[in-house]
Amino acid sequence: MKTSLFIFLVVLSQFFSDYLFADNLIVQGEVSGEWNVDTVMVIDNIYINEGETLIIHAGTLILFQGHYALDINGNIHAIGNAESPVIFSINDTTGFAYDSIPDGGWFGIRFDFPNLNTDSSFFEYCQFFYGKAVPALPSKKEILTKSDSCGGAIYISGFDKVRISNCRFENNYAGFNGGTVYLDSANIIIQDCHFIDNKCGMMDDPWGYGGAICSDNGEPVIWNSYFQGNQSTGVGGAIAIRFKDGKIGNCIFTENQSALGGAFGFLHIEQINHTNCNNLIYNNMADFFGGGIANVNASPVYLNHTIVNNNAMYGGAFYCKDPVTPILFNSILWGNTAWSGTGPEVYLFEPYSQANFYYCDVAGGPDLFGGSGGGGGFTGQYYETIDMDPEFAINGYHAYELASSSPCINTGVPDTTGLNFPPIDILGLPRIMFGRIDMGSYESALVGFNNLSKEINLSVHCYPNPSSGITNIHYKIPGTRFVKLDLFDSFGRKIESIVDDYQDMGEYIVGFDASLLNSGIYIYSLSTGDQIIKGKIVVK
Repeated sequence: MKTSLFIFLVVLSQFFSDYLFADNLIVQGEVSGEWNVDTVMVIDNIYINEGETLIIHAGTLILFQGHYALDINGNIHAIGNAESPVIFSINDTTGFAYDSIPDGGWFGIRFDFPNLNTDSSFFEYCQFFYGKAVPALPSKKEILTKSDSCGGAIYISGFDKVRISNCRFENNYAGFNGGTVYLDSANIIIQDCHFIDNKCGMMDDPWGYGGAICSDNGEPVIWNSYFQGNQSTGVGGAIAIRFKDGKIGNCIFTENQSALGGAFGFLHIEQINHTNCNNLIYNNMADFFGGGIANVNASPVYLNHTIVNNNAMYGGAFYCKDPVTPILFNSILWGNTAWSGTGPEVYLFEPYSQANFYYCDVAGGPDLFGGSGGGGGFTGQYYETIDMDPEFAINGYHAYELASSSPCINTGVPDTTGLNFPPIDILGLPRIMFGRIDMGSYESALVGFNNLSKEINLSVHCYPNPSSGITNIHYKIPGTRFVKLDLFDSFGRKIESIVDDYQDMGEYIVGFDASLLNSGIYIYSLSTGDQIIKGKIVVK
């Protein structure tokens, strides 16, 4: 009797400690329901069955105790917040640096052709560390053919209903493709994420595609995300898009590295359905071709890119191979280098590897393009494209914004009709200011006036900036005139008219309460009829 009672109490204790009130939870096998504890310890592979849902609450740490995977045939809602993210990691990283063994990493989250009627899954404010897609008994042939060498943190095949937003991926690895995320026939959206120091590919063979993200046969949208220090051994230090095109927009790429396409690469795409826009690509590197972007048997459309200070053996900024004709509108290629001395900005591998440039700023022009498709072999379009120092602000809110004297301001394509330009720039500001689009990923909102020959006599200072309370705008006008001071949101919609009256010469300080606004970027516009000064206000 005492023994039976003891066993019953032990089982009851384990039930309550595991599933109701514990700070820690130990799981294996089938999982569902809710995880709302400090730490979930995964001691074997886990899975969510079709029709089941797992909800993970903010602040939960999922700590894998070995190279185990979470396989999903149902759906998952991992919803953290900025202060309390959901974290996926492993308890012991010993051996993670060795690319041919699974040690030191967990096996990732895997959606492998779930039922198409399955509900959507969400990852919001999650962090992923030390995911590692390497088979337990790898061989080169196995790595080349098996899906379990792709997607260090997340693998999605044949399923579109996954949303990844406001997440951080750091120190993840895949033996083949997609150091953090691998997509196969998956048209998902990835937005507002950070990808830091992820890798794919082995040191010799197979070559890896997409140090952070690889998409095959799908059309993902990768938006407003930041990529730093990612590496692949093949193509696309940060991203590789293959066989179908996706959309990359409003992203920043820096310090990524690959053999081809230091930032990203498009490969083997017959039909282009999307445009890529407003990307800043700087300080990336390729061992061979295309320190910024590689186009291999693909002809994407690039709108308003700023590609600066990248480096490769050939084609510091931009590389094309095979019969391709990618198109660049309103883009800046400047300060890129090729240590071979050939094609510092652009390298066109073959005579039929070409590119078309419209309203761009390209250092050196076609005469310095490398490859047999460059120099005298260049046959692409080169329309209204300049070779002038773009004059970056450097010390501005962002280093590659345009200074007020930049030749790239209001010199983009004069008519954007039908070109599918986005309404905002990389900072979320209105894409067209002063009646015409700028070159590059940033639209200048600093200074503008109707008569470009006049000296600017207005003076404006906004403080504090960023702000979360009373914000002051201090301005000085040189004489009596009608003054209009308006506040706009990032889409150009007027929020408030602060001043709308005649004022005498002198200095004025007016204020508004930023605490009444949602966090984000706003534009103030001070106009005196013939002169305008515009600037940004960041509301926390």
